[in-house]
Amino acid sequence: MPSLTFFTRLVVPAEHEDAVAHTTSTLTTSGEVFASIEPLAGLAAVCTASIELLLRAQSVQPHSPVLVSVCDELVKLNSVMHEVHDHVRSRIQCASCASEREALLLSLARSEELHECIEQLRRDIIGLCSLPTLQLYIPYAQWLWRVGKTERALEPVRDGIKEAMERFQQSTELILEHPSGGLALSEDTVAPAHSGRGQSGMESIDEDTFRLIAYEVRNTKGDLLSLSSVSRRLRGLAMPMLFAHCSTDYYGNRGVPPLTIRHFVRHLTYKGLCGSHRPSFGIELPYLPALSCITFDGDDYGSGVPWPVLERCLRIPQLRSVSWGLGAGFAAMDPYPAHVIADMPVVLTSLHFERPLRMWRTLVFEPDRYGLSVIPPEKEIATESLCMIPLVLRTHETIESLWLVMESASIERMAEMEWPNLREFVLSGEYPRPITSSPFVDLLRRTPRLTTFSASIALPIHMDRLPILGRSPPPWIERLEFRSLTLSYPDPGDAIFCANMSALTHLSLRDSPRYYYHLAIDKVSKRYNAPILTSSECLRILKRMSLPALESLALSYIADEEDQDLLHYVIDTFSQLHTLELHRYRKDRQEVVQHATIARVLSRGEMLRYVFLNLDFHDDHGPPGKGNWEEPISVFDPVHEDRGFELVAIMERCPRLQYVALLRHYELLSQWVEYHPSRCAQSRYVFAETDSINPYFEN
Repeated sequence: MPSLTFFTRLVVPAEHEDAVAHTTSTLTTSGEVFASIEPLAGLAAVCTASIELLLRAQSVQPHSPVLVSVCDELVKLNSVMHEVHDHVRSRIQCASCASEREALLLSLARSEELHECIEQLRRDIIGLCSLPTLQLYIPYAQWLWRVGKTERALEPVRDGIKEAMERFQQSTELILEHPSGGLALSEDTVAPAHSGRGQSGMESIDEDTFRLIAYEVRNTKGDLLSLSSVSRRLRGLAMPMLFAHCSTDYYGNRGVPPLTIRHFVRHLTYKGLCGSHRPSFGIELPYLPALSCITFDGDDYGSGVPWPVLERCLRIPQLRSVSWGLGAGFAAMDPYPAHVIADMPVVLTSLHFERPLRMWRTLVFEPDRYGLSVIPPEKEIATESLCMIPLVLRTHETIESLWLVMESASIERMAEMEWPNLREFVLSGEYPRPITSSPFVDLLRRTPRLTTFSASIALPIHMDRLPILGRSPPPWIERLEFRSLTLSYPDPGDAIFCANMSALTHLSLRDSPRYYYHLAIDKVSKRYNAPILTSSECLRILKRMSLPALESLALSYIADEEDQDLLHYVIDTFSQLHTLELHRYRKDRQEVVQHATIARVLSRGEMLRYVFLNLDFHDDHGPPGKGNWEEPISVFDPVHEDRGFELVAIMERCPRLQYVALLRHYELLSQWVEYHPSRCAQSRYVFAETDSINPYFEN
């Protein structure tokens, strides 16, 4: 918020500066500030960015009259701002004496009505034209263009800008021209809202479209809250999303939730240490009638969830989902009572337990240095199995989504039961011991509705690739209709690739843990086997399957003589592919990767939007846990940035490309860095999602 000095510097002529010095000093000393200029100046920046974004969107639909009119209205906003500045300037210049100028400045500084007009305009324009909103609204507009409803596209934005500016102009004129000079307005002098649409921009947007926008921005911190602050109507529409997911602690310290949000809360996360059960746990549960999902998150020590806590939650009639976060475990826990669970009316449809970081614990010499439990992993896994297996088996009739870790999952016992509603089955972790025959054949036969199967499972050092369904297709193989399939270190001869893949949209043939750990860190390569695919094996697998609907593909492989053939096959065969993730490793560790050649092949993908590349560069530092990180970061970051922009420049010919992401290693994690094409309005260099986290290795 600028001071009055800043305001006078903008609107008061030089010859009058001495005359207002006393007023400036007085108001500044007393803490008075004038907030009228900064919101308008901020709007100029917002408008500039919005215009740039919209003009770049014209490359998709260059002749849309509605889009052009939106740009015209935004351009007009700058002139409106200048008119208001001039109006304020003229009022001050017309003052007959210093005392009158002082009174006017004081009135302006204290005019709640003027401040409210400017603030309302700011809220309107920010709500209509903020980059997060427009970036999400434009795809909706493009859909309208494609279905021939051009005139509806962006109409609320255009009309909202126009009406907001007209209201602002009328209101400020009434304020500044008030005969009393005190700038106080009665209710009948405030400019009324326009008739016609009656509401501005986002105010008139239909609820379905608003929910689509809100759904997209909800995961970016603060965006949904900002969007909901535009008006009371949008606040009301946003409330169900704002408070759908809330958090509290295990001891009831936050008390009973406010009445206004109770019926919105559907997902509740318990955070922090849960050393023991207390009677105060769950005091909020009776007040949340819509609660259907609970997540237990813990601390860095893997503290567990005592049975009385879990039992209290399982007895909620409408509860359908229970999850354990990465910070929750089974350290120092007593096993859950299997006989009690067997008699409980559990009707869960989702049960998620995923601890992908736990495999690193066996590689750390001093666990307490890293905030990890000092309980031996074998003991914790045994307790985990005793707790989870009864709960998993109890849900076999109702469960639809099941995430487990392989060490504690009893696949053999699960295979003895039918799973009629299971649609998603995700396994992580590692095989507890080397095995030669797959435990999954009988289980998958009992999952008639399974569409998503993920087995990102690490292999012990003496274990080779394991065919999930063996090498001979079982007679029921055609009943499997996957839509998403993820396999670590797959066997090219696995019969699972004979399943019905006509509806498959996502395929990942990956490594677990990431192969870059295996290459760089002896503790990993001595514990885990890494029979990663070659280019030719990837090509062989892809040619085995018919994938007409494939939209997302992730491959981890060592480049061999068929490396280029693989890339050409992917681009030429999968016409719907919009997301491609390649982890390409050098067979010859002295090879210098020809990244430009790879980019030129991929640039032929007409539908590609998101490209993730880990190309194992010869001068890359390597993954977290390796060596000294002080000098390599400063040395390699500029090289990485140059390569990123070079790759995205080559691939800009992809008409729908949103970004090319390169993997960059840091001390505690490996992270994707997005490089955006020059036609994008947002920052061209963005740190994005994490590929792997590994804070547990000693240097």
